[in-house]
Amino acid sequence: MQELDLLYGDNLTIQISADKELSIKHPKLIEIKKLGFDTYSSYISFLTMKPTDIADILWFDMKIWYEDLTQWQLFIDLYRQYPEEVKNSLLWFIGLEFVPYVDEEGRFYLYNKENEVAINEYYFMKISDYIKKINFMPKKSDFDGCAGKIAKLYKLERQQRRRKWESKIKSKINLSSMISSLIWKGNKGVEIWELPIYSIYEGYFRLSAIDNYDKTMTALYSGNIDTTKNKIDVENINWSNVISIDGDTATGAAYDGNITAI
Repeated sequence: MQELDLLYGDNLTIQISADKELSIKHPKLIEIKKLGFDTYSSYISFLTMKPTDIADILWFDMKIWYEDLTQWQLFIDLYRQYPEEVKNSLLWFIGLEFVPYVDEEGRFYLYNKENEVAINEYYFMKISDYIKKINFMPKKSDFDGCAGKIAKLYKLERQQRRRKWESKIKSKINLSSMISSLIWKGNKGVEIWELPIYSIYEGYFRLSAIDNYDKTMTALYSGNIDTTKNKIDVENINWSNVISIDGDTATGAAYDGNITAI
């Protein structure tokens, strides 16, 4: 989908066959509020979780190497462990109830009998990628660029330490605080609740890009930046550039200050 479609809040349409299609919801903020953000977060987790996200748990607790497991296989395992929760997440985003189905060749599908539509790995990945995109979840993982098992084991240990550390610290930035920023600094009123979730995240990160640009240019014009030592690419920091997030999670990017315009 194009950026304009995402900003407008269009649903994702997946053509299953010539006469059958799936519509994946792009929720408005008010819909997430009514559902409850904790429930919404769990739905997102079920539908987007990758082996790299829990690679430390898989290895240290279950002795499963993350590269031996695809996202689809992980999702199937989650479905078997939490059938009602996963079923509800699909129902909320797609509006249809799916049940697991295994064909004669042992291939796993999710099937809706009423509409006679099935979700296989290919369609699931399209749904997952879309949900990640509208929730500003980065594609990168801790293991990108790792060469060799020793480096990957080091990353696993780091991931485990960080997980323990994060469990003890309450996040300072969350969706509620982002909404508050848009209301009070972005001059948004009650209409904010009708915005699609993509616009909420994009708007918050856009405000951050504007602030970074304004402060940089103010410091530059006041002579507080030595441009002989610190070169400034004005075009690169332009606040109207496309927003790109490079971090571990959408909220994690906000905490770490890794929100950039490119």
